[in-house]
Amino acid sequence: MRVLEALLASGAIDRRDLEITLTLDSNRPEVPTHREFLPIAEAACSRESLRTYRTTFRRLVVAFGDIAVDAISSVDLRPLALKVRLDSVDQKGGNGVGAEEGFIRGARRFYQTVKENSLRSSNPASEISFSRRSPRVRRALTGEEMEQIYAVVLETSHDPSLDVLILDFHRDTACRQGGATSLRIRDINYLRGSVLLHEKGGTERETPCARDTLTRIDDLWTSRAEKEEDDFAFRYLDGTRLTRRRYNTIFLKVHNNLPWAKRLGVSSHWFRHTTLTDIAHATNGRIASAYAGHTSSRNSTDGYTRPAFEDLVSAHDLVFPSFVIGSPLQPNSPGLVQRANSTSRPSQVVQPFLEEPQETSL
Repeated sequence: MRVLEALLASGAIDRRDLEITLTLDSNRPEVPTHREFLPIAEAACSRESLRTYRTTFRRLVVAFGDIAVDAISSVDLRPLALKVRLDSVDQKGGNGVGAEEGFIRGARRFYQTVKENSLRSSNPASEISFSRRSPRVRRALTGEEMEQIYAVVLETSHDPSLDVLILDFHRDTACRQGGATSLRIRDINYLRGSVLLHEKGGTERETPCARDTLTRIDDLWTSRAEKEEDDFAFRYLDGTRLTRRRYNTIFLKVHNNLPWAKRLGVSSHWFRHTTLTDIAHATNGRIASAYAGHTSSRNSTDGYTRPAFEDLVSAHDLVFPSFVIGSPLQPNSPGLVQRANSTSRPSQVVQPFLEEPQETSL
């Protein structure tokens, strides 16, 4: 007893874990299998976090469906994490570390819920460490590289109207995937030439968007939405709303046709990086940070001098002169593919765009 008291006092063991362990064989209900526990794990997540964790939860069910949730150890999970990493390399290029990390985070969430329901005393996924990330190779795409990507999408897509519009929207607004999948018609403001983006962490931000892009989004929705009140903007041919799976489809074809894109792991986030790099070159790092939707500030003065929406519009018009905000439509303009003209950069010192750390999801 004194040994247990000493361990509790030192923090070497947790009192709740001890209580669970002592009641494993007496008061604990029958332990469910992974398949039986899946609805409980999903119900414990918020809607946003479930989008991140659902794929991992279901991977666990496929691997351990009829095994009790207290019968799995870190030894069982490590090979599965490695498989996720290798599969990601085969399917998406890159090194797969992000996919592996996403799996580990999802597994930790699943078994934490198991633990909170007093079904086991430890979390086996917490014993798996993240692989060391190599320095990021993500950079701005060149104009030639973007032209190649657009060409592949046009040639291989069964719905080029949607897929090219998705690329244009990311190039125009520098949004994240969630900004496109959650965009609604009500978020479009034609008078200001902007969209209201709903992105990670429940954040909202207004960003400039060319009238040509806005009109094409509205036309697509008008032709495909069955109900006016169902106003999610991007839609498939059958009328259902855009999901993140579409990005896997688009860039899998890009990787299959462009070896350099597969080797680098090019994704929609490279379009965001490209636009923000152009914004930084055409203006400065603070404008690019605001255009990206970053909220962190280095000092209290930054809160008073944060760039206004009008500053973002001016930056947009410098980068995309063929798509000036509020200008008449100019269909088939190459302005979104062309890179910012380096000779038009201002004379002040330009701070390179630095991307904020990204939460990895599958």
